[in-house]
Amino acid sequence: MTTLVASSLVMASTIQLHATEKKLAWTPETIIQTKTISDIQISPDNESVLFVVTEPKMSEEKGTLVSRIYKKNCVSEEMPLPFSAPNVSSMQPRWSPDGQWIAFLSTRESVKRLYLLHSEGGEATALTDGKKDVQTFCWSPDGKKIAFVMNDESEKAKNEKKTSLAYIYNQNTTLNRLWLVDVFSSDLTPKALTSDEYCVRGCGDFGTINTEFDWSPDSKKITFAYSPTTDYDYLHLDSSLATIDIITRITTSLEKHAFYEAMPRYSPDGQWIAYISGNSPQRYAIDRQIAVCSAEGKQHRLLSLTFNEGALIAGPNLLGWTKDGNSILFFEPKETKFHLMLLPVDGSPAKAIETRDLFFKEPTLSYDKTMLGFVAQTPATPPEAFIAKMNNFTPVQISSVNQSFLSYPKIETDVISWSSKDGMNIQGLLTYPVNYDKTKQYPLLLVIHGGPMGFFDETFLGTPNPYPLASFSQAGFMILRPNPRGSSGYGKDFRSANYNDWGGADFVDIMSGIDMLIDKGIVDAEKLGVMGWSYGGYMTAWTITQTSRFKAASMGAGLSNLVSMNGTTDLYRFLTDYLGDFVDNRTLYENRSPINYVFNVTTPCLIQHGTDDKRVPVSQAYEFYHALNRLGKETHLVLYPGMEHRLSDPKMQLDAMERNLAWFQEHLLNMQ
Repeated sequence: MTTLVASSLVMASTIQLHATEKKLAWTPETIIQTKTISDIQISPDNESVLFVVTEPKMSEEKGTLVSRIYKKNCVSEEMPLPFSAPNVSSMQPRWSPDGQWIAFLSTRESVKRLYLLHSEGGEATALTDGKKDVQTFCWSPDGKKIAFVMNDESEKAKNEKKTSLAYIYNQNTTLNRLWLVDVFSSDLTPKALTSDEYCVRGCGDFGTINTEFDWSPDSKKITFAYSPTTDYDYLHLDSSLATIDIITRITTSLEKHAFYEAMPRYSPDGQWIAYISGNSPQRYAIDRQIAVCSAEGKQHRLLSLTFNEGALIAGPNLLGWTKDGNSILFFEPKETKFHLMLLPVDGSPAKAIETRDLFFKEPTLSYDKTMLGFVAQTPATPPEAFIAKMNNFTPVQISSVNQSFLSYPKIETDVISWSSKDGMNIQGLLTYPVNYDKTKQYPLLLVIHGGPMGFFDETFLGTPNPYPLASFSQAGFMILRPNPRGSSGYGKDFRSANYNDWGGADFVDIMSGIDMLIDKGIVDAEKLGVMGWSYGGYMTAWTITQTSRFKAASMGAGLSNLVSMNGTTDLYRFLTDYLGDFVDNRTLYENRSPINYVFNVTTPCLIQHGTDDKRVPVSQAYEFYHALNRLGKETHLVLYPGMEHRLSDPKMQLDAMERNLAWFQEHLLNMQ
């Protein structure tokens, strides 16, 4: 096994060795093969670890992502071994408290079901056979039962006689229930624990795997988070806590103190529950704080504010309590990295845990709270699974699934900063072309992130994305990825600074960064390109309607008309939150809609959109395309059938990467 530091040394020598053997290039076909690592789970005895590797499988017509569980001995030099079957996706492995069994989810017949397998291997036993996906699950501390969340028809819907396929929009016919299976009983039939009154949260924000319930240490109760419905808008903004007694099946809602209360975690002695609390009127900026309440819900207090005060899926994500019950471990962004933090329950300020300045994601705590599993990477180093002791943070690498990328050309990335016109300090990531020459000027590609409360972090450049960063660098582009106001990682005030001002100061922040690079003499001002997905797509459309400085643009799943977007997105309070109610602020909606300035566009624009996108309906792409086309502007609209807001099919993601690379090469590198 190697540490991350040692791995970096191996990387340098490996690159030099292979450079003389074979010329390798960062093509989209190369990037799409990058494997994703997740769910690092350390065994209760800290001797073995499980992790999940997801990779693309592509046929002529379509692609799929297949996940497989691997097992590795923590002290052995042997390679990790596959623990789940090939050709079917398996994920979310969880050790039983005694370490003898492993429960996991696996997709069979297009349904994600719960399975049980002995830790030494063998034949897996199905614990569920429902028609709906199991979303998340958790072992009871005594190791006898597993609770899980699965969608089900409401009792009212079951009893209604169906006479046609017609249905009432926005009527709740299904909800998420908490279920229980007695793992070692002769009867493995799952029993529903919750009633129609509670729509249990099956995952964290935007589909992340954050178990939204927790067992009491004595295995007698479960505290869970629930929302009014399964609608995405409610799942992100409205959440409450309740506790169910496993024996009596009596459910008690805990006293509510905020709009959003989620991710409950019991203290080791079972006397307290930590959870995430959000009560800001600016709800989609996702301002959240860690709170604790007594197990019966009577006593309640907020803990000290954290640096970022929450945001989206980034944090503060609760990892759990420390073993002594005196502090909470959480994970949140700061600037372009994530940080592991310790928050005392006595109200003292949060403290950073020394992690050697690593960029890591996917953190998990061991059963005894003494070890951490995580995925580490840098912009130039591919992601791998690691473990480390909490009291002596020396990372140990346990996977090597992406090591072939160490042979590819090295790409340099710097964290840079600049002052916007009003003096606000803005950060971003600047990636240089392969074989960068300081004496030359380079064409610049501007990539704008989504959200707008997303942010650019120090993820591996070879990670699959509609915008193939490593391929852009290989082709000779410089790449700027700014974090303008509205981004996460810079505190609550910064994240909220674009309210009622989309396309205003955030646009100035971005253009100030470009001007700074031009002033340094490293960017060719006549060769600028811009692109972005979601909110980044909105900003791309906005940018080319406000300036003619860019010679090519690519708008991905972007908003072009805020007026029509407001009434069609599945996050139907999103624009109202950021821009105010449309009835009262119609002028603002119209003034900040790119569609109203389309006559200004001189920049050729590629538009990409999934046909099943509910977040940003594909009509937004149609509107912008037809407006440009009617005016004789150069534009192409590429549609991805069956794709939602994210291109989940790797073959379609590859298509998007190839088109974007070719588009910017044609318009910036082949200029006459």
